Amino acid sequence: MANQSQESLEKQSSSSSSSSSVVVIVVPFPAQSHLNQLLQLSHIISSHNI
Repeated sequence: MANQSQESLEKQSSSSSSSSSVVVIVVPFPAQSHLNQLLQLSHIISSHNI
């Protein structure tokens, strides 16, 4: 059974390496000025085409 789960993990890792898309989720803490800073960080990350 452990061998089957290892094989399935290897298949998942090989399939995920073929599609090299990156997903970044930014969730601000609901406090003053956190939203603006995370919007700026999101803009910097997106400008680097990550």
